[in-house]
Amino acid sequence: MRVFVLCANHVLGEGLASLLKHAGGYDVVGRDIRLVPEDVQHSSPDIVLLTEDCLTDEVRTLLATQPRPIQSRIVIIGRDPSVATFADAVIEPSLGSGELFSRLRTLPLPGVGASRNGSGSDEGSRLSPREKDVARLVANGLSNRQIAEKLGVQEQSIKNCVSSLMSKLGVENRVQILLRVQESGALVD
Repeated sequence: MRVFVLCANHVLGEGLASLLKHAGGYDVVGRDIRLVPEDVQHSSPDIVLLTEDCLTDEVRTLLATQPRPIQSRIVIIGRDPSVATFADAVIEPSLGSGELFSRLRTLPLPGVGASRNGSGSDEGSRLSPREKDVARLVANGLSNRQIAEKLGVQEQSIKNCVSSLMSKLGVENRVQILLRVQESGALVD
């Protein structure tokens, strides 16, 4: 899962990015002390993680604008309940890293499941046709070897494809792939 970290405190932002990358296994694609939509979008993150100290009036207005200029999921670490109006998730700063990682992993990603405007989105823009086929077969309980035999490819190709699926879907195991397939009609059609 690709994460862009925004924190007004440079040292805290660097620590948060390091924690996400090394302990959480996230791909930290950028870090900054202020929100510049063009810079964020250029790095194509799945999630933009902001600390409450970044939420100036200008940033609040920018995030409240519809359509939002940033297509990634917005997650705010903070205590102010009013930020929930323009964030996809608000995480209490006192939570431990394990809970932070868990909340980020369960957050629906752009292009998976319902879109921000509530109209379902097209999973096909995120997954290749082969990845869709493999996801369906994983959801049906087939092993990598069985999928490889069924599709007439090498088992290593399926291992690579499943790894890519997990990354794109922001999941950690085959059961979570199954759950994503079940919740996303676009993926299984």
